[in-house]
Amino acid sequence: MGASILSIAPEVLEMIGNMSDLEDIKNLRLCCRQLGQFLKKSILETISYNINVLNASASITKLQCLGSGASPGASRTTTNLILKRLTLKCNYNPGDTECYIDGKLAPVPKLPDDAELLSIEQETKKCLLPALTALENVNSVSWRVLYQDNEWAQGAAMQAILSFKHLRSLRLEFNTVVFGLPLHHLRGIEEISIVADDAKDTSGHRAQIWSNLAEMLSLNTNLTSLTVQVGNYMAYTYMHLMKAFGALVATTRPFYPVARI
Repeated sequence: MGASILSIAPEVLEMIGNMSDLEDIKNLRLCCRQLGQFLKKSILETISYNINVLNASASITKLQCLGSGASPGASRTTTNLILKRLTLKCNYNPGDTECYIDGKLAPVPKLPDDAELLSIEQETKKCLLPALTALENVNSVSWRVLYQDNEWAQGAAMQAILSFKHLRSLRLEFNTVVFGLPLHHLRGIEEISIVADDAKDTSGHRAQIWSNLAEMLSLNTNLTSLTVQVGNYMAYTYMHLMKAFGALVATTRPFYPVARI
């Protein structure tokens, strides 16, 4: 069986891997060592989570598989984690014929009823944190913080990020956050990139994020690269950074990262 599968073009094998759930990938890897190595490098090294109405069932299954320890290969192998939509919320207006799903315009699918939505949310709430923290060798995270995600979902993602002992690179994109992300607790980070819009901060969460970033810079001697973009104008970026750095206590230990702004 392994030999016949290996005769397939690598592009097709990768497509099969991307369409398979973690349990199927586990079984495919058992076919032969060569196939296992291919799937390990092409599929398992990077895991993404982005739930929508079309992949809700598969997304929940992925969380359950990771959180229960049923996929130890993924837990050991995954080094890159991509987080987008963490919770399933349907924000379509009555009468809409098209909507954006995973960044692409598509016909509005059949929506789950309220009971099904509640069931999906409860299962996600139970499985999200255990699934993410099971990825113990993650060294790179890209997280697009979306306004649709609840506080518990954003909190679970941040808690998981803080638990990654090998984390070296973090990219954050956000427009709406529900709490001040505690970036100052990231001690071993080497590269950090932040992209935010220039929306008004009425909650104070954004100001807390910039303050936490400034504190992290004063404490982290491992950081080598900082990239920050706020809105489409350089003035916004400087304004936020200067406000954050100006709030630093004068007695903090100086640090000089290589910053790209």
